[in-house]
Formats: sequence, C-alpha cells, structure tokens
Amino acid sequence: WNGHTGAPYVAIAFALFVICCLIALDFDAIVVITNLFSCLSALLELLAFLKLRMVEPHLSRPFKIPVENISALVAWLLFPFLLGMFIVLSSLLASLLSVI
Repeated sequence: WNGHTGAPYVAIAFALFVICCLIALDFDAIVVITNLFSCLSALLELLAFLKLRMVEPHLSRPFKIPVENISALVAWLLFPFLLGMFIVLSSLLASLLSVI
C-alpha cells in the first residue's frame, strides 16, 4: 500500500500484468477465463459459508436459513457446488484447448 494515497500499487501492477497477458488471447478465450474465475469465486464463497457454519454454529446472524442440521445444509448446497465444479472444469478444459 502506498502510504500517501492508500492505493494498493502491487495489486494494480499485478492486474495490469494480467490484462496485458489477456490482450494476446482471442475474445472466446477471455470469456472462458472470466467464467472460470467467476465460478471459482462463487465456489469459494460457498466453502467459506460452510466453514463458518461449522466453526461458529452459534454465531449471531441477521438472517436464518431454514436448515436445522449440518447434513441438510450440505445436501442443500451440494447441487450448486457440483454445478460450479462442472463449470470450472469445463471452462478450464476449454481454455486449455483454446490456447493449444
């Protein structure tokens, strides 16, 4: 972090590097890569949600999900997790094939 402006200059430089690398690819590959990272972030949110429920089950929350036990919660989140993994793996495969 820059002390004067508060700008994260390392993150900005890394984002610039990634963008410069993406410029060399065609549009379809960029869409696949964007889809991959979007699904990975959604899966990370689901995993963080599950971990928080397991580690801090009695934590005060402003909303209530109508699931009483952890096995029902895992079953409730299994479909989005498997769908996300399918999208991530198919996006990864498509991006590898488009680069080759």
